[in-house]
Amino acid sequence: MIPFWEWHRVGVDRARATAILRACHHAPHPEEAAAMTLPDATHRLQLIPGIGPWTAAETLQRTLGAPDALTLGDLH
Repeated sequence: MIPFWEWHRVGVDRARATAILRACHHAPHPEEAAAMTLPDATHRLQLIPGIGPWTAAETLQRTLGAPDALTLGDLH
């Protein structure tokens, strides 16, 4: 329900805001990832449009404490 100009005001562009909203829509039960293997959790995240290998690895490193989630690719 947040308009895109509000996202922009806090430094989030439209593409990233859209990816965040898709993730919220597709993942109503994010705690399920804690019970998955790392490859399964990575695959599940990457099914969401806008979430690629880099974002999946960074997310799993921080949320699950998964040091084996390798950040591949380039941020830019």
